[in-house]
Amino acid sequence: MNYQDYILNEFIDKYERGADYRKGNTNCRVLLNMDMFADLQNRMENTSEKEAFFQVLSNLEKKNIIEIVWAKYEVGNRIHKLYLKDINAAYRLLKRQPKQNAVDQFNQLLKKYISAMTKSTPLRAYLEEVNKNSEAKRKIPVGFDDDLELDGKILKFFVLINGNTQEQMERVLSVSLYKDSKCFERTVKAKALIILRQLQQKQNEEKIEDADLLQLYGVTRWPEIMEFCGNLCVTMDDEKQIIYQDQIYGSYVNSEMIAHMKRADVSSIDQIMFIENKANYVWYISNKKKHDELVIYHGGVYSPSKGKWFQLIKDGLKKNTAVYHWSDIDAGGFRIFTRLNNNIFEEAKPYCMDVDTLMANKSKCIPLGSEHYKKILQRMAAEDKYASFRDTIQYMLKNDVKLEQENLIDKI
Repeated sequence: MNYQDYILNEFIDKYERGADYRKGNTNCRVLLNMDMFADLQNRMENTSEKEAFFQVLSNLEKKNIIEIVWAKYEVGNRIHKLYLKDINAAYRLLKRQPKQNAVDQFNQLLKKYISAMTKSTPLRAYLEEVNKNSEAKRKIPVGFDDDLELDGKILKFFVLINGNTQEQMERVLSVSLYKDSKCFERTVKAKALIILRQLQQKQNEEKIEDADLLQLYGVTRWPEIMEFCGNLCVTMDDEKQIIYQDQIYGSYVNSEMIAHMKRADVSSIDQIMFIENKANYVWYISNKKKHDELVIYHGGVYSPSKGKWFQLIKDGLKKNTAVYHWSDIDAGGFRIFTRLNNNIFEEAKPYCMDVDTLMANKSKCIPLGSEHYKKILQRMAAEDKYASFRDTIQYMLKNDVKLEQENLIDKI
């Protein structure tokens, strides 16, 4: 074993984890208690190993890099403690890059890519906060790596999705960004998801599937499918029209079509119903849909492409068209409605998402779960944007209940 490298690396690892490192103090002593190194103690049972180890330490002490503290009455036989006295000398002997150098290089790279994000978004604001915390704490943040090449790939992806309004298929974007169709999936995706989840957690959002989280930023594996049922006519960018009228069991368009749509005519529609879950959507169009109603499968998360689809429908509405949204009676359902309501359909109203629905279906309700989830609901009840659900949330908290909308099939 190379005892010099071993012991100096142990010293530096401990230093870089400690408060002196975070304060930028290299004029300090780092302590290693030898009783904590069981494997090393076992090696000392071998006389030649012990002599080699002691010789290395003696040489380092002569250079004034370390200090040896022998066990009482066992000078020259058993070491009690070691102190590192010269941190910079340890780095030089190891030819090891100081962690602070890596942190500085990382933050220079991060600032470069943040400046390339021209749109002010929650993602950009979060990365600015990451940069500030990284400089203050003198460490590379979770999700990123000591490998600057990999960090650059992650940040290049974030520049692409920042404020993105177009669908980005994984392998296509991978070729565009890295000239390799599988690079995103192999090396970038998992790291990027860790960071996006941290942003999601900071925003007090519930955890969603990886594919749904990426879809929020317009990233998909394949073209996205939008399902609906009702009398609707779309005009494409070549002025050709596609009429959806007789498909009583439902129709669909994909994101490629939406990219080429100019407008949607829904003038014969008096009511729109958005539905979060697929089972409820299928049941509703078979059992509840009215002739003058457009029913849209929402799916819970809407991407930039789906957002454009919803906006086309919004723009084609006649005045006084009733708009409803039906979701689970839980934090996720409230968020889904509020995003739709705030961003596109300000006239939308919740459907079967109230106290009366909970009371009428008590036997189908389930407990709220963790204290963390309850705190999320408490925060939501205090926010103005969730005012329409305040009574419902207070009832949920008081009675420890929430309700999945699948339980309402055949009940409404």
